[in-house]
Amino acid sequence: MIKNITLIIVSLFLYSCGLNSQRIDASINPADRHIWVPKDSDDFEKQRLIQTHLDGITKEIETLFFNLEMITPIEANVRESAKGVISKIEAMKSDRNNQISNEKKRVDYLNKELTDIRTNSKEINTEVVNMYLSPVFTRDEYINAFYYFKKGAYRKSAALFKNMLRLNPPQPLIDNLLFGLGMSYYKMNNFSKIIKPFSRIIKRYPNSDKWYMSHVMLALGHEKKGEKSQALYILEQAVKNDPPYFFRSVINKLINIVQDGPIYTVN
Repeated sequence: MIKNITLIIVSLFLYSCGLNSQRIDASINPADRHIWVPKDSDDFEKQRLIQTHLDGITKEIETLFFNLEMITPIEANVRESAKGVISKIEAMKSDRNNQISNEKKRVDYLNKELTDIRTNSKEINTEVVNMYLSPVFTRDEYINAFYYFKKGAYRKSAALFKNMLRLNPPQPLIDNLLFGLGMSYYKMNNFSKIIKPFSRIIKRYPNSDKWYMSHVMLALGHEKKGEKSQALYILEQAVKNDPPYFFRSVINKLINIVQDGPIYTVN
C-alpha cells in the first residue's frame, strides 16, 4: 500500500516536471535563465544622460506649446486686423479705378472739345478767308446776268447766275437766280442740268411765284429727253396744288402735248 502511494507520488512529480519543461522557451539559453547582472556606474550615467536629453526635449515641447497658446489669440487678432486692412485696400483700389476711369472720360471729353474747337476754328478761318477773298454779290452783276440772258448769251448768263448763288445773295432773290440758271441751261439744251435748280425751287420755295413755272420748265426738260412719265408726274403734282387759272391752262396744254391725246382737264 505504501509502495503504491509512493509510486503515485513519484509519477505525479515526474508528470509535473514534464509540463514545466514544455512551457520553457526553447530559444533561451538555459545557462542564462537565472543569471542577473546588476548595472554599473557607466550604465547609470548613460541612463541619466539619456533621461536628461529626454527631459530637455520635453521642456522644449512644453515651451512651444505655451508659446503657441499665446500666439494663437495674437494670430487671430492679426487675421481680423488683416481682414479690415484688406477690405480697406480693396475699397481704395475700387475708388482708384473709378478715379482713373473718370479721369480717362474727362481726358476724352477734353480731347473731343479740343477737336471741335480746332474744327470750328478751321471753319471760321475758312469763312473769314472767303469773306476777304470771295467777291461780294452786287446789283450790277445781277443786272448783267439778265442782260446776257436777253441777248442770248446763255453761257455767260448761266455763269453769272451760278456765281451769284454762292455769294450769299439776298434771300428774296434766290428763287430768281435759280430760275434764271435753270432757264439758261434750258436754252443751251442742257436738259440734265435744269433738274437741280428747278427742283430746288419746288422743294424750298413753295410760296414763290416761280413755283408753278418751275414745274412747267422741269416737265418740258423731261419731255425733251423723252421721259414722258416723269414729265406727266411733275405736271400732275402741280395741278393738285390748285394753280391759278393761267398756270392751270398752261399745265393742261402741256399735259395734252406730252400725252399726245385729247385735251387734259382737271376739275
